[in-house]
Order: sequence, then C-alpha cells, then structure tokens
Amino acid sequence: MTALVNASGQHPPMTVNNGGLVLTALILAGGSNGINSILVALGVRQVITPQTIPKPPATKAWIAVRAIRDPADKGDIDVMIGPMQTVSNSIEEPPLAGTIKGESGLGFLAFFSRDRGRFPVYGGFDVEPAQELFVVLKFKERKARGPHKVSAGAIIDHDLKI
Repeated sequence: MTALVNASGQHPPMTVNNGGLVLTALILAGGSNGINSILVALGVRQVITPQTIPKPPATKAWIAVRAIRDPADKGDIDVMIGPMQTVSNSIEEPPLAGTIKGESGLGFLAFFSRDRGRFPVYGGFDVEPAQELFVVLKFKERKARGPHKVSAGAIIDHDLKI
C-alpha cells in the first residue's frame, strides 16, 4: 500500500512501515472482492449491479460476432447483419453493420482487454426481433449464419471461423 500511495505523487514519499504491511495483508486477504470494494469506494470503479449491466432495450435484441481467423490473415472483415437484401450486382446479402479490424487475443491476458476480433468490440449490435436475420462475414470468402428469428431482449454471440 505504501508503494501505491507513493506512486500517486500527491504526498512526499513515505517509508514502508508495519501499518502499511498490515493494511496490504488485510486487502489481499479480502481477495478480488475486497480490492474491488476499495476501488469502488475510491471512485476508481463503478458499482456493478444487475441494473447497471449493459443490456439491449426491451424492444430490441443484441447480436455480436467474433471472427476466428488464422493469425497469418490480416485485413478488415466486413460484418453484415440483418434481413437479406438484393444489392445492385444482384447478390443478396444483409446490410453492412460494421468492420472487424483486428483479431481476438489469445491466452490469459485476453480476458483483460477489448476483443478487437469482435463486432461490436463491446456490447451488442441492435436488431429488430421477430424478423429473419442473417449474419455474414466477408473476408476472402463469405461465411454466413442464419436465418434466425430472435426475441426481444435476446443477447446472441456468434463465433464464425473465417
């Protein structure tokens, strides 16, 4: 704890003492929940309750797509979500929803960073429920999933190998 207070730079450096060692031991004994409680009390983190967890509006659903690709493959992946529509070249595809510009991380550290191999990177893409929806990824080839009909309030996560 003394090192953390010293790192803030708001006070002259303090020396490590028994009080700091005991406080550090108590915080570590509280585990991740204890540390989270301290960070919430300090205003560094937001209190997470069922009411503050992001969710789709009551009249919409969320769809998210993660592209699983070979690490050697680089480049943007077009993400199309929605009902099939005929475009000017007579090909049917859903409307373009966004682009995946990165790739998903691997290993333990992936749990602590944004997933750049996912669209959207956080949360979900709003879709109208009760209509036929397709999910299409376009890179070197097209990978599709659907048709699906989702219910209001649904949260759907797709993993597609591209």
